Amino acid sequence: GLVLLVLFVLWQRRLERKDGEPLIRISLFRDRSLSTGVSLAVVVNCVLAGLLFALPLYMQKVMGLNALQSGVGLLPLSIAVLMLSLAAPRLTERIDAKYLVMAGYAIMAIGCLVLAILTPAAPTRTDLILGLAIIGTGTGLVIALVANIVMSSGPKGAATDTSSLNATGNNLGNSIGTALLGATVDSDEF
Repeated sequence: GLVLLVLFVLWQRRLERKDGEPLIRISLFRDRSLSTGVSLAVVVNCVLAGLLFALPLYMQKVMGLNALQSGVGLLPLSIAVLMLSLAAPRLTERIDAKYLVMAGYAIMAIGCLVLAILTPAAPTRTDLILGLAIIGTGTGLVIALVANIVMSSGPKGAATDTSSLNATGNNLGNSIGTALLGATVDSDEF
């Protein structure tokens, strides 16, 4: 996979130098804000996809909930993501976006710790509410602002390229998060 990725990057650079039409303009990654934003998109989507893969499985196999009950159990996460995604752009009027993104990641980590430490051995949906709401708060901050960072970073006339890089970062994070948790979850435990 890495060899193919290197070959792809070299091919795209070659096309770009020859005034061809590369699929991805590699030169865009010279912009630090853009490359950081795409990297942040990968990480936040990796965490969220891993969580959304493992938690419903855990709720159904360990806690004995059905699919609808598991979905209802995830509502604190979803509601917090929605609320903070809507509020985050307005918060940037008072606080720099990079500090909000850093705070969002810290909040996500705290939420993961709360789930890991404070959840009893035989949890109920109520036991998960606090951790999920905290994770959702951090995720909502990060998701909204990272997309804005990526889209506002590219040069004029590159909105299509930056948008596709943002979407690729999201999809890559989703794939990696699901694969990592899928590979580490022991089906015998469930």
